[in-house]
Order: sequence, then structure tokens, then C-alpha cells
Amino acid sequence: MRGRKKISASLLTALLMLSVVTASAQVTTQRNKVGQKEPFLARLADWFATVGKPQEEKYLIQKNRRAARKLKKAKKDIARKKKQAAKQKKTYTSGQ
Repeated sequence: MRGRKKISASLLTALLMLSVVTASAQVTTQRNKVGQKEPFLARLADWFATVGKPQEEKYLIQKNRRAARKLKKAKKDIARKKKQAAKQKKTYTSGQ
């Protein structure tokens, strides 16, 4: 009798874990379909910035904030690439 209880408890636990994993995968898939590829903190900050505002104003605020984040990321990428190119140039000239 004890063996059956252990097996049924193990089976129940496995099913519970499987359902949690499946639900998590569905949420991730839905999030990607909606287009929410921005980090959680960025979305949270946007929410705080737009709470209580009319829909048109929310749209403009979110659009401006996303554009600012993209610009900041682009500038950061350019600076990183310049630094990397300078490092390669320095390595190349010192190697001759």
C-alpha cells in the first residue's frame, strides 16, 4: 500500500511540474507574439510613466521612451565597436 502512495505522489508531483513548465512556455510564446521584447524593467518604467494618462499620451510617451532607449543602445554599440577597432589597430601596429 505504501508503494502505491509513493508512486501516486511522485506521479502527481511530476504532472504538476509538467503543467507549470507548459504554462511558462505558453506565457513566453504569447509574450513574443505580442512583441514585448523589451526588458521587464523598461516595460515597468514605461507603465509608471504612463499610469493615469490618456491613451494618446501613453502612446506618445512609450514611443519616445523606446526611441530614446534604441538611440542609447546604438550609441553604446558604436562606442564599443570604436573601442574594439582601436584595440585591434593597436595590436596590429605593435605586432609589426
